[in-house]
Amino acid sequence: MTTSQQKPKLLLVDYENVPQVELALLEEGYRVVIFVGASQKNVPIELVTAAQQLGDRIEWRKVTGDGRNALDFFIAWHLGRVFERTPRPDCIVLSKDKGFDPLLKHLNAAGLKCRRVENIASL
Repeated sequence: MTTSQQKPKLLLVDYENVPQVELALLEEGYRVVIFVGASQKNVPIELVTAAQQLGDRIEWRKVTGDGRNALDFFIAWHLGRVFERTPRPDCIVLSKDKGFDPLLKHLNAAGLKCRRVENIASL
């Protein structure tokens, strides 16, 4: 499969749940969306520097409300939009929160490839 034929790969990061994001371990071809909680105020310079290396393949999303699982709902909504707009992407949710698993199981049963990992080294 040539590069132009490869499925788009997307990593959605639950930064509230996994603040140690080792972007240097990420292989080429991934797009990354890092979701930051409304009350999170600091991001380590090491993560910012690593993120800059990805150029336009990374974006940051600040959640606009506090509440139990607020960030998780933003990730779930974004995931739905991705599957709506992108032909058969490979999606990965970086989170230690097992609460994503029923949704991901449902998506996979519908033929939409998505899984959860607890660290980038698991990719």
